[in-house]
Formats: sequence, C-alpha cells, structure tokens
Amino acid sequence: MALPKQVRDELMLNPGDTLDLVSDDGEGILRPSRATARLWKHRGGWVFSSGAPITLAETNQVTNAMRSGGRAVGGA
Repeated sequence: MALPKQVRDELMLNPGDTLDLVSDDGEGILRPSRATARLWKHRGGWVFSSGAPITLAETNQVTNAMRSGGRAVGGA
C-alpha cells in the first residue's frame, strides 16, 4: 500500500513500517503499529524507553559494553 508523503511524515512512518487495521463501528482505521519500546530524539540525544525500568547494574553493563566496543546484553 502506498501512502502520500505528507501522511507518512505526519505519522512518522518509514519504509517497512507496519500498520494495524482496527474495525470500529463499521469503519476500518489504519494505525501505525508501535512496539512497546520507543526511541526518540530529545535535546540532541537519543532516548530509549522499553516501558519497564532497568537496574543500575544493567545500565552500567550496557554502558561499559558500548564504551569497549562490545555488544550490549541481548545483542546478536
């Protein structure tokens, strides 16, 4: 399905993004599928929200792995 650029921009859709079809009172509504985890830019830095808190130890482990050029926990 092709959507006009203005619609893609307004909904912040990128190539490969998926849409959910919701049926409401006889109408079909397409909505962007959004994962629980979100990544957005805020004040010049990237902010990630998984929807669940992480511990200080987990934060330090991931930060240290990134600084040393290794993969973060759960990386492939």
